[in-house]
Amino acid sequence: MKKIFSACLLSLFLLSLMTSPGLSQEVSDILKKMVEAQGGKKVLEKIKDMTLSGTLEMIQLGMTGSMTMYKKEPNKVRMDIEVMGMIITQAY
Repeated sequence: MKKIFSACLLSLFLLSLMTSPGLSQEVSDILKKMVEAQGGKKVLEKIKDMTLSGTLEMIQLGMTGSMTMYKKEPNKVRMDIEVMGMIITQAY
């Protein structure tokens, strides 16, 4: 049984090595298209600050909340998380 399991594991590993170059080529194409769709590399490099926001849901704990992250060049970050009426702020 161990030999069969080992052989299957080895086969899956070798198969993943064979398909990796095709996958990475596809990923790089997708990333290039994404950058072009957002205006190109020069436009993206001009962005100096951004705000990201979203919601959190911890199903097993039955809790929901929201998160907002502020980033400013060169190295400033602030993240506010609101869960169960409490606000957690992390900044550096």
